[in-house]
Amino acid sequence: MAGLLVLLTRPRVARGMLNLLPLHGRWGSVRTGTLAILDHARQLLAPRRLLTGLGLGLLAWGAEAWGFYCLLHWLGIDIAPLHAMGIYAISMLAGALSFLPGGHLALMAR
Repeated sequence: MAGLLVLLTRPRVARGMLNLLPLHGRWGSVRTGTLAILDHARQLLAPRRLLTGLGLGLLAWGAEAWGFYCLLHWLGIDIAPLHAMGIYAISMLAGALSFLPGGHLALMAR
């Protein structure tokens, strides 16, 4: 992923690699499409936009995890906020890996 991120944010390196492809035929259209994708990706992965999106994502995830803690607290389950957030994070990752919603997997484990 880090190598792909470097290629997406360093246009000279990516363009140098794409210049090895022929200009015409099937590879020419692949080259043109890939150059367009790289231009758009470079705009989206600009440091300010990337950090803003990352910050908003972390804030949203934190709000969901805090909501999970509040739900457990209202149900009378005595648990530390960080433990509840950890359970939420692990269930979300396990749900993503198993293609099940994260909450269902956490409930099945009980």
